[in-house]
Formats: sequence, C-alpha cells, structure tokens
Amino acid sequence: MAVCSFSGSSGHIFCNLLACTLRRLSGRLRRKAPLRIGPDLIHLSLLLLIVAGGFTLFSRQETVVFLAEGGGFELPDGKTIRLKNFDFEMYDDGRPKDWISRVEVLNGKDVEKTFSIEVNKPLRVGRYRIFQSSYKNDAVAVFERDGEKVTIKPGEAMPFEGGFIGFLEYQSTPEGNAAVFIQEKDGKRTQISLFAGEDFSGILLSDLLVHSESGLQVVTQKGIILIYLSLILLCIGMFLSFYQKLGDMN
Repeated sequence: MAVCSFSGSSGHIFCNLLACTLRRLSGRLRRKAPLRIGPDLIHLSLLLLIVAGGFTLFSRQETVVFLAEGGGFELPDGKTIRLKNFDFEMYDDGRPKDWISRVEVLNGKDVEKTFSIEVNKPLRVGRYRIFQSSYKNDAVAVFERDGEKVTIKPGEAMPFEGGFIGFLEYQSTPEGNAAVFIQEKDGKRTQISLFAGEDFSGILLSDLLVHSESGLQVVTQKGIILIYLSLILLCIGMFLSFYQKLGDMN
C-alpha cells in the first residue's frame, strides 16, 4: 500500500492510484510486454479527475447580486447582465413555486441573448454560471417637508427637530403597505406606523414605493475544463480496454 501524507480519502485514493499506475507501467516496461493503453488511460483520467476536483473546489468563486427591474451588473469579461423583469410564482395555497428572472446579456450596447433564469436552470456566459438564488423586497419612503422631497430606505435616517427619524421596515397589511419609523427627540424614542398620504409633525409621507429585487448568484470554477477532459479520457480508456479485451478473446 502506498504511504501518503495527504489528508482525507481523496489524497489516499490519489496516492494509491498513482502508485498502482507507476508500478503497472514500470513492470510492463521491464518485461518488454506490449503496452495496454486502455487501463493506463483509466488510471490517468481518475488521477486527473481528483486533481481537477480539488482545484475546482478551491478556485470556486461566488458572488450574490440583487437587481431591481432595469438594473444590471458587469461581469469581469466586460459583458453586462440586465434584469428585464422578475416574477415570483406561487401555488394556490400561497407556497412559493418559482422565481424567474428574465435577463439580457449585453456585449457593449448590443443584446447578445435573452434568457429566463430559474431555480436549477442557470445562465451560462463564458466561464460564468448565474443562478437564481433568492429574492428580497425593498422599499423607499418619500417625505415632503417644506416643499422638498426626501427619500430614505430601511436602515437609513434623516435629521428632524434636533433628533432623527429612522426607517425601520415596511409591513404588508390588509389596508396596504405601511412604513414603520422610529423618531428620536429630546432623548425619547417613539415608534410610528404610517401609510402613504399620512403625516406627522408637519412631515408628509407622500409615497411608499415597494419593489422586489432578484438575487442572482454568479459562480466561476476555473477547473471545470479539466473535469471534462478527465471524463473524456475515462471514456476513451474504457473503450480501448474493452476493445483490447475482445482482441484477446479472438
């Protein structure tokens, strides 16, 4: 048995395969026996598959991007992914059914292709794969004060009468979407819930804009070509082994 310092079962399998391959090859060369390429290719492909799998695992990069309709992001290769629309499909009982992001792939200003990204149906752009991973709802509160409009998002705040007003969250109610704020004034904090069109202390919440954002996961794996190559070599090795075996029988 080969002695190996690699940790984990993959390292032991790699060492045993390598030792077996070298021993088999050197033995046939010493005996000047005809080479049988099939089994050697099978061993070589398995060795390459282990190396490629480890390289792919450690070189894998993931990034999650949230896009509203009309928004986009640029890939490192210069192409742009733009979200045309996002659909959240549900079953009749209210359970989530599917998330569908219809996107355009732009090369400069030209639309190269359109694609509907769904769960387990990623978009491939060169060496990048783009998955539908999640979604979120975002909101923007529009205030009117002294004839001016001020917009804030959840987690943001604006100064107000020596204190501040912070946007905590929005809530969906039977009456519509309500914005929940916290007001700090004179060291005291008060929680306030407002619908669009309501005001307090001279400030009007003129609008509450709620929209969904699609969460797209961008994945790149640099070793994927090596995995494909090892599988091709494995198929060739199995074919040659079978073919040579038939020749021996005849």
